[in-house]
Amino acid sequence: MNLTSDGSGPGHGWYCNYVEVTATGVHKQCTQQQFMVEQWLATDAPYELTAIRNYCLSGDDGKFVMYGPDSSMISDL
Repeated sequence: MNLTSDGSGPGHGWYCNYVEVTATGVHKQCTQQQFMVEQWLATDAPYELTAIRNYCLSGDDGKFVMYGPDSSMISDL
């Protein structure tokens, strides 16, 4: 997950606890994934305007499996 601010506007710096993504499709069960961010997105040092969280690992079968920040399996992708 790539969360990026363009740094514009008054009071442009902001703190993000987490991002929650909900995915669904035709005849598919709705799934949710939380990406823990716990980071300021700002131009002030030492902060950055981008936070990247990658919970996907490739399995032996080539499929990607999503893991949470505590390394517990969440779902197959």
